[in-house]
Amino acid sequence: MVSRLSMMNLLCACFFACGQGRADIGVTTIRAPGASLDVSLKNEADYAVSQGVRWLVSKQNADGSWGDTNRVHLTALALCAARGSQQLSAQDACVNATLWLNTAKSPLPEDLWTHAWKLLAFSIAVPDTPERERLLARLQENAGACLADAPEEARDFWFEVVASLAPPPQSPDTPSATGSDRLKAVSDGWPPAFTDNRTVWSLARLINRAGKGHLLRSGNPLDWRTAFARHLVNAQRRDPDAGSYWDAADENRRIAETAFGILALLDL
Repeated sequence: MVSRLSMMNLLCACFFACGQGRADIGVTTIRAPGASLDVSLKNEADYAVSQGVRWLVSKQNADGSWGDTNRVHLTALALCAARGSQQLSAQDACVNATLWLNTAKSPLPEDLWTHAWKLLAFSIAVPDTPERERLLARLQENAGACLADAPEEARDFWFEVVASLAPPPQSPDTPSATGSDRLKAVSDGWPPAFTDNRTVWSLARLINRAGKGHLLRSGNPLDWRTAFARHLVNAQRRDPDAGSYWDAADENRRIAETAFGILALLDL
């Protein structure tokens, strides 16, 4: 009985959240100061987001998940992209994905990346209710065993997501030494090699966080937003059946690439 009521509460909460038409997704959509996209390119980027979300929705499984392997990770990632886009056409897909994630059992021990994406997905898909707090607390507790062996980048992302749920009263004005070093490496090696959309998303987050939206070389600003937007818009491929996607070797990777492409565009 308790489980049934809990699921009912989550279902109602998800519909309420989607009905607001707005998502606060914390670490993934920081529109930091800096040169904005020109109107034409911004329209293209917004259209690429909407078409990417349309494609993701068309690829969702009947049970609310995405993919056929590593479904927990893919579903959390796709849910973050779909919910973060604030597309009304994705409301039902987001509700179904949230409900599936709430009961899904991974066949393998989940890594810290998966825990982080699940935590972020629930934090943006479910409003501030007791059910949401229980979900987030459970995820943070379950991730403890993964922290010691996780790669540095995964730990950084995990702690960013955790911090976004209860931000400190005052954020530091200066980036960490590690962030500054990485930012300098990006500016020194500009333009970057766009190997995949996860890399683009990671770079956008780094510039927004460590550079407060600015990327400088020898004191001169680099128009990174325009470069990233043009790359992402031009790399997107149209699906004659539904929307557009970013290509990869197989369907699971296309889902991940498309989700990361959407998230990267939202960070510009």
